[in-house]
Amino acid sequence: MGHQSNRGTDFALLFVSARPLNADEIAEALAFSIQREHEAQELESWRLVRLLHQPGDRREYFSAPNDLWAIFRTLAEERRKREVDPTLTMLRDALLVQPDNEPDHAQKRMASMRNSSNSAPVGLPIVQKTG
Repeated sequence: MGHQSNRGTDFALLFVSARPLNADEIAEALAFSIQREHEAQELESWRLVRLLHQPGDRREYFSAPNDLWAIFRTLAEERRKREVDPTLTMLRDALLVQPDNEPDHAQKRMASMRNSSNSAPVGLPIVQKTG
């Protein structure tokens, strides 16, 4: 949880900042060590911040999008890609295997979860269309 709250703090700073910030500025503003630079890079991997370069400066600068709906859409897409899709894939694979020693209860629970998950992503297209 600590890493996620750090990323949230970093993102909040970048979101309210009037200009892109580099890792030193982020560290100074939030009073932490520069070793947390990877948090901004993780935000970039989630497509929540953009990496920028300033002319004549070798440092990396980060900025957050201005559009709140774009942020929500990106978060939903990334969560689905990183968490929901792998879980559904595992469930599909597990349901294809009919182990002799697995209780019928486990197969029923996995099938129920798979069936529920087929209707769960319905909210994502709504969020995507709203923006």
